[in-house]
Amino acid sequence: MLMESPRVCIILLNWNGWQDTLACISSLRRITYPNYRIILIDNGSNDNSCDVFASHLDAGICFIPLKENLGFAKGCNFGMKYALENMNPDYILLLNNDTVVEPDFLSKVVQEAEASGAGMAQPLLLRMADHNIIDVSGHKLYWGLMFARGAGEPNKGQYKDSSGLMGVSGACALYKTEMIRQIGILDESYSHGSEDTEYGWRATKAGWKTAFIPSAIVYHRGQVSGKKMLKINPQLINAIYKDSARPCKTHGTRLQKIQFVFLMLYQGTRSVIGKYLGRHEFGCGPHIIAIREMIFG
Repeated sequence: MLMESPRVCIILLNWNGWQDTLACISSLRRITYPNYRIILIDNGSNDNSCDVFASHLDAGICFIPLKENLGFAKGCNFGMKYALENMNPDYILLLNNDTVVEPDFLSKVVQEAEASGAGMAQPLLLRMADHNIIDVSGHKLYWGLMFARGAGEPNKGQYKDSSGLMGVSGACALYKTEMIRQIGILDESYSHGSEDTEYGWRATKAGWKTAFIPSAIVYHRGQVSGKKMLKINPQLINAIYKDSARPCKTHGTRLQKIQFVFLMLYQGTRSVIGKYLGRHEFGCGPHIIAIREMIFG
């Protein structure tokens, strides 16, 4: 008798992006993995997302409309808690709604997670606009800052394993339920990003490993909600940098905290030069805010 595949709950968070969400769901309907359930959460959209979903979704998708925008971390936590309380999953997959998946991605990711015992697993994310460019291949620590390994690089198969990884991107993150129950859910105080890097750091400190599966492919448009929010309020860049300091501040060693400060000073100097040359509109202000958070926050 064949054993049943581990049960996976896929959590999709929508905010004013029903077109992307329906494209993502369409790709999920073609996956080869046999034992999964989609939980679609509308995060207080003020467009016609809920009306569109009402006419396009079937009973196989659990749709939960929220009355207000809870943000990414709190919205994902709502879905994670719902899955844990009602569906008894072996794994929970956080998946951005602006992704399109290859049919075998989940089978490969779950297989590797099961074989390795990893608490976190991630496929190779490639850019939607150019499938030859890496979006992320896991999170790695560099000078006190967790960064997306390979981001922006041409994909030449250079990342083949999980060496040095300390977590996965929330754009497509498979988390083992056993790990979630041990270390808790996402930290909801992270309202402007870095909640996934904090979670990876926390999980790594608790002894959980990260698995990267380069043959499992997901395409990611990237920064869709973030760009919408920055357009509404450009000052959010300061909050994003402030949150970026907090994982190292909470979990890092003294040396790593010092390294983070020097990294921000270096990046801030480059940013001032870039603003002077007209390459972008931000100077060193956000970097100074990150340094203040690390030292005084």
